[in-house]
Amino acid sequence: MSTPEAEAPRTANKHPTKKRIDVLRSFGKTEVASIEVTDLGLLKRVYARAFQFGGVGGEGWRGMPASFAALGFFLSLWTASLALRGLLYPDPFEVGKTYPIVIYGIALFFFAVSAFLFLLWVYTATFFFPSDDSVIFDRGNRKVHWVSMQLAGKTRRAALKRPVVEVRSVDWDLVDAEHRVIVKVNTASASRDHDLAFVVRKSATDATVVDEFGIAPSMLLGETTVPALWEHIRRYMEEDGPPLPPGITEPSPTVSKPHNWWQSMGLVGPFGPKYIQWWRKQPGLTLAAHVLLPMSLPIYLAWGTLNWLTYATEQKVHWPQDVLDALGPPLNARSIEAGKGGALQPMRAKG
Repeated sequence: MSTPEAEAPRTANKHPTKKRIDVLRSFGKTEVASIEVTDLGLLKRVYARAFQFGGVGGEGWRGMPASFAALGFFLSLWTASLALRGLLYPDPFEVGKTYPIVIYGIALFFFAVSAFLFLLWVYTATFFFPSDDSVIFDRGNRKVHWVSMQLAGKTRRAALKRPVVEVRSVDWDLVDAEHRVIVKVNTASASRDHDLAFVVRKSATDATVVDEFGIAPSMLLGETTVPALWEHIRRYMEEDGPPLPPGITEPSPTVSKPHNWWQSMGLVGPFGPKYIQWWRKQPGLTLAAHVLLPMSLPIYLAWGTLNWLTYATEQKVHWPQDVLDALGPPLNARSIEAGKGGALQPMRAKG
């Protein structure tokens, strides 16, 4: 089962990219998808009859894609400046070669369009994130709650406006899970990303898909981790399974959000307030950053700055009071260990 092949929007790229989304598997709620289960370290809170993926913590990946796009923008400007210099001051020492003005004009236009598209992408990928990206599976009320971010309208200008952020809820019985593969191919390369997608049907009698959401970035997902992640959710919602995978006794810790630019620098790399911690936890990466300082420092400066901007411009998420009342307070580690959020599974013996 797959969707028709769709060609990606054309940009100033000599390698046009085609993207195809294939549905490898539609998961059933009564069928075992995997022997192993995992939460990929994304489960952040456990309630008496619900658990939560994602949340309000600080994330170092924010700003990373945009920082590389920004570096590409400055590289485009530098290349365009060389083309302009060659237009104004042709090299008189190269005999027998001509430099038509039209060639430089095309080159300058090419890099100007590239820079403009880079800036648009940085804008849409950096600003106005929701302050909370939680997805909550509520087995006590057979509901799923998630934070949705949609464009402000259907026009092209809407992409430049502040997106609409809202909390949405739906019956668990109207949610289906799919293992998708996104294949991107151009004349230079090909990539294959896995995704666990949740699609929402209109009603029990109408299978029209009205919405969809996800819980994990594709960089964490693979051919085996997608069914293992779904299986953990399925067991919890359908079979009163434990909230945490085997061997895990508490949810993953939440990193505090950065409150200023300096704290963002410590979140994304070693050149910040957590300098000693980076040496202890990531000695190899920290050493490489120092050896390649002329290259790494500009990257971390751009990354840290854009990371801080994502938090400075994020939109506050307001959860409906009836949802909060239905969930109750989150459980602490002692309550979870006592089985108040569901019985814990012992760690499986290897061998």
